[in-house]
Formats: sequence, C-alpha cells, structure tokens
Amino acid sequence: MYVKRGVQKFRDQWEETERKNLSDDIAKKLSSLDHDRTYKEVQESQDTVELEKRAEDANQPKEGESPSEEVKTFGMQVCRFK
Repeated sequence: MYVKRGVQKFRDQWEETERKNLSDDIAKKLSSLDHDRTYKEVQESQDTVELEKRAEDANQPKEGESPSEEVKTFGMQVCRFK
C-alpha cells in the first residue's frame, strides 16, 4: 500500500511538471510568433533593401577596372527579368 501511494504521488508530480512544461513551451512559441510577425511587418523590407544594395555594390567593378563578361551577362539577365 505504501509503495502504491508513493508511485501514485510520483505520477501526479510528473504529470503536473509535464503540464507546466507544456504551458511554458506554448507561451515561448507564441512569444516567438509575435516577434516574427513584428520583424516581417517592420524590418524585413529594410533588410531586403540593404541586402540588394550590398549585392549591387559587390558587383560594381573597382575604379579603373572594367566589368567582367560574367557581370555584364548577369546584369543583362537581371534587367530582363525586372
């Protein structure tokens, strides 16, 4: 009888801990969803513009150099798809 009560008490504590952990996990997930939504609304477009600017700057030939054929071809392909 004593062992049975001990096992039942352990089971009850285990289940309570699992419920608490599940609630905490759900709260964390909802919090991260709010953060993701805020990022998409506010900062995603700014980041995209910055990345495009950096890519464009990286593809510009340095002073005194002429652009390679590969860069010219890529530039024509980009213009065609815009």
